[in-house]
This record gives sequence, C-alpha cells and structure tokens, in this order.
Amino acid sequence: MGMRFVYLEAGSGAKQNVTPEMVQTVRAVFDGFLMVGGGIKSAKTASSLIKAGADGLVIGTLLEQTGGLKKFTEMVKSI
Repeated sequence: MGMRFVYLEAGSGAKQNVTPEMVQTVRAVFDGFLMVGGGIKSAKTASSLIKAGADGLVIGTLLEQTGGLKKFTEMVKSI
C-alpha cells in the first residue's frame, strides 16, 4: 500500500512557508502526490514551490484578506 499523499504544512497564516529546498528533499524520496500549505502569500512563492516539485498548494488565509482574490488570481496565472 504505502503513502500516496503527503501534505507539508507550515501552519495556517504562517509567517514562514515550507521552503522549496524542503519540497525538493521530500520529492527526491517520494513520488506520490505532494501538497504544500501555510504561509504562501505571493505568486513568487507559489511558483517556486511548484517548480521545486509540489503537485498542489493549499491557499486559505490569503483569500480571507482584503485584496486576497486579486492576489490569488495573480498567483494562479504565475503557475
């Protein structure tokens, strides 16, 4: 059976997100679905995590903030 899904999470609204280096390290030994969440506040961060090997991102707090939908749209377009 084994693991088919891993979620790396820095915490809701985290000040510091999971680093691309951490994503690369996990990706090197895990070929299942890799989700990353917590502290992702910019398109640059989102893009770097996807490039590092994340299959998906969890974006929550950003959408609750003023202007969050606009930032989210920019983030999606950058990926």
